[in-house]
Amino acid sequence: MFRFLTLTLFVAAVLPGQLAAADFVEVNSDHTSEAFQAYVERGLHALANSTSPLGRETFESIEHGRVRIDELADLTYNDFRRVLRDYRLAENALPLTSADYEGLTRTNSRAARILSEALEGYQWEDRIYVAAGQSPRKLAATLVHEVNHVLNKSHVHYYDSHGAALLEEYRAFWVEAVFRGSPTADHEFCQRLKARVAHLYSFEDVDLDSIPDHPPGKLIPGARAWQE
Repeated sequence: MFRFLTLTLFVAAVLPGQLAAADFVEVNSDHTSEAFQAYVERGLHALANSTSPLGRETFESIEHGRVRIDELADLTYNDFRRVLRDYRLAENALPLTSADYEGLTRTNSRAARILSEALEGYQWEDRIYVAAGQSPRKLAATLVHEVNHVLNKSHVHYYDSHGAALLEEYRAFWVEAVFRGSPTADHEFCQRLKARVAHLYSFEDVDLDSIPDHPPGKLIPGARAWQE
């Protein structure tokens, strides 16, 4: 779903001297640039060459075209409206309206700047949009997070209740923590992570104990999981 800039998790470093061929499918291939393609490829290199199997499997899921990636300026009209709606639900409305979509793809547009300042990534169905300016490690973390949303079809379950939404977000942040080698088997760590995510998305009304430390759902984007 949508990922605020204020909760950042670090990931495993790229091994020195290693690069991997990086191919990805854009949401809107008619609006692209070499700079954006190189930006995403650096993040994909960080995934492919990380010490984490989760990073490498996330890379493979992207490389095989199971998800599409683009910049926030290339949000479809409906996805743009969903971002505005999601922020209203989180009581953190953006100073944008549907009318701002018309100028979104313009270079350095006001709407694109506002989105990049507020979001690191956004997911709907198989579409992932990422903010510019993230380091390769941060972009890799964003991709791990958003690919997990795709894998679990978070957009289907997110609006059932605050509890359902918190589970979707916690799972995505939890796999980031796995990716960076955090102590995800530790109950106290998981409780702190749940509390941070609940605060970030205004889900403080949810009983944290109702969300399992080891979240249910698909965690690793392997071939079998995609076929289920």
